[in-house]
This record gives sequence, C-alpha cells and structure tokens, in this order.
Amino acid sequence: MLLVRIAAGRLTPPNPAAAPPPLRERLVVEEGHILRVRLAGQSLVDSEVEHEAFVRAGFHPTNWDHAYHSALMDLTKSDADLMAALDHKWRTNLRHGLQAELAIDVGDTADLRARFLTLYDDAQRLKGFDVDIPPEFYFELAGPDLRLDVLIVHQDGVDLAGGVSGFTGPAGIYLFAATPQAGRQFRAGYLLTWQVITRSRELGATTFDIGGIDVTGHNEEVARFKHRLHGTPIDNQVYETDGGGSAVPMIRALEGLHHRMHHRAHP
Repeated sequence: MLLVRIAAGRLTPPNPAAAPPPLRERLVVEEGHILRVRLAGQSLVDSEVEHEAFVRAGFHPTNWDHAYHSALMDLTKSDADLMAALDHKWRTNLRHGLQAELAIDVGDTADLRARFLTLYDDAQRLKGFDVDIPPEFYFELAGPDLRLDVLIVHQDGVDLAGGVSGFTGPAGIYLFAATPQAGRQFRAGYLLTWQVITRSRELGATTFDIGGIDVTGHNEEVARFKHRLHGTPIDNQVYETDGGGSAVPMIRALEGLHHRMHHRAHP
C-alpha cells in the first residue's frame, strides 16, 4: 500500500465532479492505496460545490496535509485596474521601485537560472526558511507542459531580486521569489512582483496564482505582502479516501512519525 498525493495538480481548472471517481476506482478500490487530492489554485470551485463533489465520490476532508491558501490575479484587467486594487502601502513601495530605474532581465536560460539560484540561496540564509520542493525540481520539469519564466532585477551589475513563474495554457503561478538584503532599499521585491504579474499577461496568461500564502503566522511579512495585492482569495482543502484495509493504520502511524520528526527538525 502507498500514500498517493495529488497536491495542486494541473494548473487548468478541473471538473471536480468528474475527476475523482476514476482515480479512486484505480488507486483505492483496485490497488488499495490511500489517495489524497487538493484542487489547483486556478480552479476557484465554490467550496460547497467542491465538498459535495468529493463526498459524492467517496472522499472526506482531512488534516493530514495542508490546505492551499493563495490569491488569484485576474489578468484580463488592465494595468491601471490592477494597480488601483493594490493596497496603498504596496502601491507606494512599487512607485519607489519604479523610480529607482532598475534593469530587468527576462527569459529562461541557464544563466538566468543560475543567477536566480544565487539570489535564492542568499535570501534563504537571510530569512532562514525551509522548502519541501526546491527551484531545481521545477527547472527539470520545464518543457511543453510547463513553461518557465525567470526575471532578474539588477543595477550596476548587482542582482537585487529574482522570480520564477510557471505557465500551463492560460494559467500562471508564482513559483519562487527572492529578494536579498541588497534589494530591499530599492523596493526591488515590489518591482519584481509587479513585473512578474504584468509580464504573465504578455506570455498569454489570463489568471495568475501568487504562489501560496502562509496562514500559520511563521512568515507574516511575506503573507502581508501577498494579501496587499488584493487578489481573489483561494482556499482549497484536502480530501482523502482509502480502501479501509489492514495496512491503513500502519501507514497513518508512519506518516504521523514523519510529521513529528519534521517538526522537531524545523520548529
């Protein structure tokens, strides 16, 4: 028996009423696995409709994995409308960044990826955050089904901020961002995020997920930064189903042990 997670899944809006049954039939009924599903942020399915569809398909809500909290930017709006919706403080910091006359490199090349990883490592050391899936994982996935875009903000040969976005069809998502100490005085993080959002429209996206909001309180600064974009809230819960076999309690006990060890290592 295995624990199978489908977290976020594809970026394009799924049909929650149609998708779970075949998965459950194959993975749970036929093969006896535990199956956990969380809809993608782009789905924006009404919570009551989502709950009814999953329960009808044999799933139930679970706290074994984290719900996905984020916000969705509507890129069919003009730049003026997007900026007007920003929190006043966010907009003020963005104007500081725009006035700094910083340069921006964009694309998806080995050089841009390397420059981003340097910025990311610097930011990680500064803030002390931990990630389950590093940027290199997504770099390996890039291809026809997942296009990546890397943006680097710099001045006088010094990189000040960097971001990585992913795109599937008309859906975009902010995968990673990094603003080390050198970029803060220029409000480089605000300029970076604004350019990431507006450039996503240029690349064909009509919606853009800002990449998750931590509601645990462990990173209040970043959560506040993202809330002030005033996008449409995303709150996707996790649903689970299992075949009820004798191995299920053992799997849950092992997963509980893994969670306790992780929390001790990353309090």
